[in-house]
Amino acid sequence: MDTIVACNGSASWGYGREAASDAARIIKRAVELSGTLDDIIDVVCAASRRARAEFGIAGEDAPAFSVLIALLDDARVELAWVGDVRATLMRGDETVQRIEPHTFVGGDALVVTRPIPGERAWEGEPFLERATWALREGDRFVCG
Repeated sequence: MDTIVACNGSASWGYGREAASDAARIIKRAVELSGTLDDIIDVVCAASRRARAEFGIAGEDAPAFSVLIALLDDARVELAWVGDVRATLMRGDETVQRIEPHTFVGGDALVVTRPIPGERAWEGEPFLERATWALREGDRFVCG
């Protein structure tokens, strides 16, 4: 099974690229060790707390990074995502599946509507959306 982790750092503070890269490394290693996305919420929250502490990200609800996690095998792709990320499943020239980012444009800014929880523990609905897509030979999975 292949693991893809794509993280986007927030542009509103200075170390977005570094924090996102660090988070992607931590999340990918955890997923590869477990082989599942079942416990990924705790790992994503821990990576977010680490980024906040290491890079001085203030504001409990300010997103440290957005993340897309994909587990792929020959028959399916299992996804978990939150924030400003996109993924598309192409079959030939046709889009057969797509996830939408948790964002909208407000004035001159891109607003993340579903950030990774900050310092407080997540309460209520899981913040990561999940999906599983069936794959056929020749399908292309595009993400970012």
